[in-house]
Amino acid sequence: MSGTLYLPDTSSMFTKIPKDEPCWSECPHFVDLDSYESLLLGSLKFGRKQLGSLYLCDRRPEFFTNDQVNFVERIAENVASALAQRCADQERNRLTSVVEQAAETIIITDPHGTICYVNPAFEKVTGFRKEEVLNRNARILKSGMHEPGFYEEVRKTLERGDTWSGRLINRKKVGTLFE
Repeated sequence: MSGTLYLPDTSSMFTKIPKDEPCWSECPHFVDLDSYESLLLGSLKFGRKQLGSLYLCDRRPEFFTNDQVNFVERIAENVASALAQRCADQERNRLTSVVEQAAETIIITDPHGTICYVNPAFEKVTGFRKEEVLNRNARILKSGMHEPGFYEEVRKTLERGDTWSGRLINRKKVGTLFE
């Protein structure tokens, strides 16, 4: 059997392997090995994560030149990057759905306490419309029920990157309190 198989290795994206090597038998079943003399298999990796494989076949032996292999490496890198971006987008969309559908009020502020986001539960519980609170300081919810220094301690905890856990008593739009 003549021909060349190009497989990923650790030093570069593709390596030439003669067709008489046993690894040809490890090729996917949808590739009819008897019909091809050159096969280029590329890993679609992003970082350490294997996202898939890229297969190119030709009936001519030793068909793929180094320039073609390099070109396919760049294509594989771009495809892997696009797949990784798609995965990240899907994860972000799932997270967004969770936050939007949560029954608990969720408020996101910048480091200065300016409200950047509220979820629909916030609007339902507090009576404030999103438009009324965005770009305003979270102080508008302050109930006066917490000890002096309470909010400072919460802020310091979050700035350290730690998780704050506790009860917040805030004020609704109509003035009544909620936890």
